[in-house]
Amino acid sequence: MIEATIKAVQEAEAKADELIAEAKKQAAEVLAASETKIGELKEAAKQQAKADAEAKLLAARAEGEKILADGEAESGKEIKSLKETAAGKADAAVSALIGELIG
Repeated sequence: MIEATIKAVQEAEAKADELIAEAKKQAAEVLAASETKIGELKEAAKQQAKADAEAKLLAARAEGEKILADGEAESGKEIKSLKETAAGKADAAVSALIGELIG
């Protein structure tokens, strides 16, 4: 009877050792899979951040180009207006000068 008890204890210990070894193996597999998934998620987040930054850069560049184009158009209008005003005043000045010289 003692021998049967000892054998049962030894079998239980052996089974416990097998279960512990299997649990360690599964834990290692889960850890490896988790590390792989974390790496994939980090890379995906990095790529998304890069894409977002590039999109923002393109939008900022387009906005800057639009502001420059609008500024150039406005400057062109103002230059044209100033030239027309100056031409009119030059004609008036020439006419006034001629009037002074003749009269």
